[in-house]
Amino acid sequence: MIREQTDLLVIGGGPSGCAAALSAKKNGIKNVTIVESQPYDRHRIGEILLTNTIMDFVRLGIDNDLYPYIEKYGWNKSSQS
Repeated sequence: MIREQTDLLVIGGGPSGCAAALSAKKNGIKNVTIVESQPYDRHRIGEILLTNTIMDFVRLGIDNDLYPYIEKYGWNKSSQS
C-alpha cells in the first residue's frame, strides 16, 4: 500500500470533483488528490456543453484549454457567447 500526504481529498473525478479540486488549487491548497473509482481512459458521455457550463469554465480559468478540443471536434468558438 502506498501512503501519500494530501491537504484535500476529492472523491469523484467528474465535473464537480474536478472543479472543486481546481478551485482548491487556485485558492492555495498545495496538495490536492482526486480519487476516481474507474480509470480516466474509459468511455464517457459528454456531447453537450451548455452555456452555463462554459461560463463555469471561464470562472475556473480553464476556458482557453478547451480550444484545441473545439477545433478538433468542430465546435465553433463563437457559439460560446
